[in-house]
Amino acid sequence: MADYSGRRKTCWSGYVQVIGTNTCSSAQGSVEKQSMTTIAFDGVTMAADRQCGGAHIMRVLEPKLFRVNGSVFGVCGRLEHIVMMRDWLRKGGEKPNLGDHFEALEARNGACWYYSSGLARCRLDFPASIGSGQDFAMAAMYAGKDARNAVKIAIKLDEGSGLGIQTFKAPA
Repeated sequence: MADYSGRRKTCWSGYVQVIGTNTCSSAQGSVEKQSMTTIAFDGVTMAADRQCGGAHIMRVLEPKLFRVNGSVFGVCGRLEHIVMMRDWLRKGGEKPNLGDHFEALEARNGACWYYSSGLARCRLDFPASIGSGQDFAMAAMYAGKDARNAVKIAIKLDEGSGLGIQTFKAPA
């Protein structure tokens, strides 16, 4: 019988995909992943839950999905880092320090990119997903669900995701 007690996380270190249990390994050492959200992209639509965690669980009004210069971005991490990333993309300036628990997806012109906390970028195939509910969302999309329904399923299974769904169509 298979043992499913350890939840698998897929993390990116440079251009190498590293799979482990809630830990991403890199040349700098291990970083425990604590992003609490689900962002999914199916090649057409990007979807995200609206839950924001911390000392209290609340519905986030500062969206995890936003548009900048013809791209749709989906971000997960601490709320202040999400806002810093959005503002940096819109206004430019010095690259923000986004901490260890930041991830983002960008969709534009039929392509998808992943951003790490250091803002290194690599291209991904889709479907693609990030956050604590990414495994559930990926399984749903591989089973034929679109991004919105994949996030809906992840919300039912992942305690770090919830409180509604936001979607954007990616520019073709």
